[in-house]
Amino acid sequence: MTVSNETTNVTIPSRFIQYRPGYNEISRSPTWYDNSVLYLDERDGGGNIAIVEDQNLVDNGTVRITLLQNDFRRSGTGRVNVDLYPTDSGSAEALPTGTLNVTLPTRLNGTEYWDDAIGDESVYTGVDDDSYATGVHALTLRTDSDDVRVNTVGIEETPKEGGARQNIRSPTTGDPGAGPTPQVAIRVDDVTNRRPNNPRFYVSYDVSGDFDGIEASATSTESTARDSASLFDGRGGVSLSPGFGQGQEFAVTVRAFRNGSTVAQQTIYTNADTQNPSTENDDLSRSDSAAIQSTQIKDQSNTGNNGVRYRFTYDLSSTGSFSETRLYALNRNGNGASGSTVVASRTANNVEVNPNDGTGTSYKLAVLVLDESGAVVDSRIVDDTADGNDPS
Repeated sequence: MTVSNETTNVTIPSRFIQYRPGYNEISRSPTWYDNSVLYLDERDGGGNIAIVEDQNLVDNGTVRITLLQNDFRRSGTGRVNVDLYPTDSGSAEALPTGTLNVTLPTRLNGTEYWDDAIGDESVYTGVDDDSYATGVHALTLRTDSDDVRVNTVGIEETPKEGGARQNIRSPTTGDPGAGPTPQVAIRVDDVTNRRPNNPRFYVSYDVSGDFDGIEASATSTESTARDSASLFDGRGGVSLSPGFGQGQEFAVTVRAFRNGSTVAQQTIYTNADTQNPSTENDDLSRSDSAAIQSTQIKDQSNTGNNGVRYRFTYDLSSTGSFSETRLYALNRNGNGASGSTVVASRTANNVEVNPNDGTGTSYKLAVLVLDESGAVVDSRIVDDTADGNDPS
């Protein structure tokens, strides 16, 4: 990208992001991120582009530019997170001021996208085809420096390719502002009731820093199932019930926002199958949290009448932040009933959880300890077959 006024010309390195799937049976068209536009590109195969997410580069005369730097390549199977890290403000230089000519590399020409997308914006002056290289064009904008927001971010680490710049003005309506960046920690407990197709997640979170509000959400990656909740306390817990989609993969996200913009978030991907995420959960316990001293779970199931029954006994620390204990007997595969109860006591003996039918099937037995905010701070989780023999 180049930014210039009458006396100064600045060049800042930037990159596109490309994802090319390696499937054999379905379309292998790559997905591109290009100046805030996300699109599928089938031009190499004789097709066109398909926009997934429209531009937010220009809005009502304001230009918001996020430049990507650093080389990043991955191949293989499974999920890959692409994390972006901001410029160290101490190393960033200011941009020129006054009336600016801004030139951005883009793989989309004017007739394919930009003419329709921002042709009505006064800052848009057109696209110069193949200006950088064959198939890489120059998107040109002319605007005042007061209407430009520029920042450089690095893929997987802070920007390392030089030319780090930032032009973030003092906070205005719609800008995130200049407060401390929040830190987000989350824990997801999968308490899905599989047989009635009722996915459910208990999401504990802890957000520090400067924010106006918090949203927790569980969104299926395979269907339209979704649930969300608006939160305002920096620490707590919330139940999310998308309504259907047991067995499907869900993206469980806690995001903090300020002045309408997301300033921090964390996402855990997990299947709605009663199995907690294997390694991604954060430990939300504190030095002043209640803790489990001992637990005992007895399997009182009667295989003769297909009656699943469990008795929970537990003892927590006599001090430490505490609100309630949640006890679960969750059928793992959906071929039996599930049950749960809540106890507002640090000590309990032979508390019954009786799902009813499902003997001979696999169960998740869980003791969750919640602190005064509602966050899960300790737990015991075991597997058992409901056959009258106590879990080991």
